[in-house]
Amino acid sequence: MAVEIFGVDKNSLAERAGIKPHDKLVSINGHDITDILDFRFYETNTHLHVVYETAEGERREEKFVKPQYGALG
Repeated sequence: MAVEIFGVDKNSLAERAGIKPHDKLVSINGHDITDILDFRFYETNTHLHVVYETAEGERREEKFVKPQYGALG
């Protein structure tokens, strides 16, 4: 199951990676994202492997390194 992304912060890691509103977040570090609580919990890690699907249906993967508890965006 995937969760639709409704907003991406300007100049955030997510925006710089090309993640846009209406894309769907599929997983973080192999954990399915089914709601905002899943996202907030798994976003706290320092190394993230994010799988998402674009609004056009293309599946993509991005890797991020960030401070612990830092926002993905």
